Amino acid sequence: MSKWLSIFGMGGFFQRNTQKGSEKILALWQEADDISLSILCVPEVLSACNRLRREKKLDQKGYQAIKDGFFRDIEDTDLINVVPTIIEGAVSCLEGGTMRTLDAIHVASAMSVGSELFVTSDPRQAKGARAMKLKTELV
Repeated sequence: MSKWLSIFGMGGFFQRNTQKGSEKILALWQEADDISLSILCVPEVLSACNRLRREKKLDQKGYQAIKDGFFRDIEDTDLINVVPTIIEGAVSCLEGGTMRTLDAIHVASAMSVGSELFVTSDPRQAKGARAMKLKTELV
């Protein structure tokens, strides 16, 4: 049986490259047969990197290295587009708990592919995923 891993939200993916918990994410990544990401992860990661650049915590060279690595990493992932069925799922998530909009979209995206494990570094996102009965790992 294949292991389908979903890494959602900026935190989980960005953390893989730069912050604590990156070893755990890398191990989960390597164990997975399939990996899915919401298409929203792309601008979330780049937004976080640009914030660090503005704050002078990341120089242009570091930014470019993270950006290039990120795009290499996601080449073999399944990017989940935000389509009407995802929005319907997100509405169900919002009605079933106290999630933020983007968190609901990420959770609905994972649900749409039958994810076996939802990985995030955001405690609120993890709580929302668990409320929707997704097996969740907070890293």
